[in-house]
Amino acid sequence: MTFGRIPAALLALFLLAGAADADPAAIRPGDIVRGQFVQERHLQGFSKPLISEGRFVLAPGEGLIWTVQSPFAVTTVVTPAGLLQQAAGTESLRLPVSQVPMMSRLYQMLDAALSGNLGVLETAFAVTRNGNRLTLVPLSNGGTAAVPFRRLDLEVGQFVETVEIHRQEGDFDRIRFSDQRRSAGPLEPDEAALLQSAAR
Repeated sequence: MTFGRIPAALLALFLLAGAADADPAAIRPGDIVRGQFVQERHLQGFSKPLISEGRFVLAPGEGLIWTVQSPFAVTTVVTPAGLLQQAAGTESLRLPVSQVPMMSRLYQMLDAALSGNLGVLETAFAVTRNGNRLTLVPLSNGGTAAVPFRRLDLEVGQFVETVEIHRQEGDFDRIRFSDQRRSAGPLEPDEAALLQSAAR
């Protein structure tokens, strides 16, 4: 199951949309953030990383659409209500937030970060800044003890450009973002339909 990747992707994207932006307050209700990503999964025992790529749509207050286009088409939608996953247009997984309390915590941080309350990060993570690099380590008392990673490393510009997600067992993911852009809404009809479906 890809669930282990999803909260990290959600966290990376709220950082992308909020914490790394020079003016996070400029993300207004109704704004949409879109972009492309390439994700490398580096696993112990494998000489080459597993690579997937796709695109994302982040609608603050409504949810995240994370679409893997290669090597397999899978769409994951995260909303305040939970997580929905589709393959070839068919629902393959639905997790209400009541079954995944950690997701609820991450979503609360997303809303806070997007509203300009970046201090919320330091209630959940030890944050170290060095130039354009940012490192976040979950605090044991920050409500993120169950997250499936031990450290996040980010390179930031106007947006987050690269995220490395270091897992407890030594594996790590590297996500490179490109073609990121923020625009006023509305969502495309298919995007709105996905978010509405996931929020049921």
